[in-house]
Amino acid sequence: MPGAGSNGERYKIQDTGSIGLRAHGPTDFAKAGGGNKRKAHVRTRPLITEHNTPHTKHSTQPSGFTLLEVLAAVAILAIVLVAVFRLHFQTIAMTGASKFYTLAPLLAQTKLTELDVAGIENATPDGGDFGSDMPGYRWRVETEEVLPAILENGPGSMIKIEVTVSMNDEDMIYRMRTYRFVQQ
Repeated sequence: MPGAGSNGERYKIQDTGSIGLRAHGPTDFAKAGGGNKRKAHVRTRPLITEHNTPHTKHSTQPSGFTLLEVLAAVAILAIVLVAVFRLHFQTIAMTGASKFYTLAPLLAQTKLTELDVAGIENATPDGGDFGSDMPGYRWRVETEEVLPAILENGPGSMIKIEVTVSMNDEDMIYRMRTYRFVQQ
């Protein structure tokens, strides 16, 4: 097929079979300082047939995923989700434990202060809850008179006070033990 070059010269395109098209004609390779013209063979893209074009509607390659690929993806997804959910539940449990071990000492100290105000000498074993402000939290106070050898003939006695704060029916327990000197 004859064609026209950029400078008006003629060239032809030759079909070389299944390899592709080859263009023959003059190509201008001007060197600096001179106007030499050399002829060169320019190789174009291979022939594109109807069956191997990238944009054909009917492809010989199957599209989509195989059942094995889908099952492998679902298995990997299940393993990852189980690990993420386990981590999430551990975080929730640790948050609850952290909250308890932060509040329990404060609540125990509050009960001990109430005992000091009411009078330690009148303290008896008792228990209860902290009301609607702290749902699930319970307290128990136990007292015991302790007679160390050094105080046998002294003006008073020692009382051991143990305050226990628990949560959710003793799922978590915090105990605080202290001693008070009571003059008689």
